[in-house]
Amino acid sequence: MGRKYTVVFPALAYSAAAQDFGQIKIGSGKITKLCGFHITQSNRYGDANAAGMVLQLVRATTPGTGGSPTTITAAPTSPSDTAYAGVIDRAYTTMATGTVTVLWEEGVNMQAGGRWTPPEKFEEELGGSSAYVFRYTGTPAASTTFTVYAEIEELG
Repeated sequence: MGRKYTVVFPALAYSAAAQDFGQIKIGSGKITKLCGFHITQSNRYGDANAAGMVLQLVRATTPGTGGSPTTITAAPTSPSDTAYAGVIDRAYTTMATGTVTVLWEEGVNMQAGGRWTPPEKFEEELGGSSAYVFRYTGTPAASTTFTVYAEIEELG
């Protein structure tokens, strides 16, 4: 059993076409298991703001670049655990690229957000220099403030 962490990509407004919310880059020589995540929005409610979007979780070999990314600190669920060995960032201006594999995709009403919880014993595991990337496709009808919450487990 590894060390478990929670990750919160704090609320940030998005209005451009197709962007990455953030990425979890795996630590050197480690494996990270994604145990689940939830993406919500906090500023567009009511019938006039109903909008559909496609949310994705992808595995990418080349992390995003550019802009002024914010580094996020993963919070260990046990006070005796060490810091997460990887790097967690949000707000790159260039989306993650390289070999990109879509692991989850769902069209959602953005007022409700999207949630992914893997079936039992089916958590996604990544190692090497890969990254988990949370993104949306399309263009929001108006500036939308998103928050992403994820649970990860670091092995090795």
